[in-house]
Amino acid sequence: MDFRRPASARPFLYAHRGAHDVCVENTAPAFDRAFDQGADGVELDVRIAKSGEVVVFHDATLGRMAKRRGWVHGQPWSELRDVDLGNGARIPLLDEALDIVVARNGIVNVELKGVLDDRRPYLARQELAYKAKLVRAVVRTLGRRSRSDRDRVLFSTFDPLVFAAVRARVREPVAFLFDEEHTQQRRSRWGIRVLRPAVLHPEKAFATESAVRAWKAEGRIVNVWTINDVAAAERLASYGVDGLVSDHIPALRAALHR
Repeated sequence: MDFRRPASARPFLYAHRGAHDVCVENTAPAFDRAFDQGADGVELDVRIAKSGEVVVFHDATLGRMAKRRGWVHGQPWSELRDVDLGNGARIPLLDEALDIVVARNGIVNVELKGVLDDRRPYLARQELAYKAKLVRAVVRTLGRRSRSDRDRVLFSTFDPLVFAAVRARVREPVAFLFDEEHTQQRRSRWGIRVLRPAVLHPEKAFATESAVRAWKAEGRIVNVWTINDVAAAERLASYGVDGLVSDHIPALRAALHR
């Protein structure tokens, strides 16, 4: 899959954590509904269970989504699979999400959550061990899929160490994510400058016309997040961005297809 936007086409539209405005985020119903709404693909987040499975979940802890205490990495899949996220929704495995993407002939942006506990130093031994375990598990999961399935996958991460480790192990494209918070940190500035990622995922504040056109002139793929305003989507499309990550797929699709 070429994640570059064809010159005559609109940007690819990625549903941010699926259609989480009408379904529970990062769940099978949210991904299915996103494709029903006209998304080209979905954006999702992955972590690992204590037992090593790659699970689709944004937060490090269960509190916000499940209203219960506990770290995602501290519980085995046998327990996580039964966690109720509301309306009967459950935490899916990455494999389950990929099955939906393939069945709907879509694409997927898999964001690797490389920080285990942001209260600890970035290079703490536990953090480094978690990053390595996460990368191994994700690579192993993708390695079991067919080549055609893997061609639908675009990886992304804020973490420069995770970025470098994944890029060294897979053929799929890997994007470097950045926003105002992370760009203020030395490791992210270093990551953009030294790693020279071929795919950039800037927060919308960084996607100025001059920046986007410069990145595109360098041959990079540029996907911008999180775009929920039609005017912003149309403006970014005119700059030549390749993709937009959004919570409001129907509105953006209608506007960009006019």
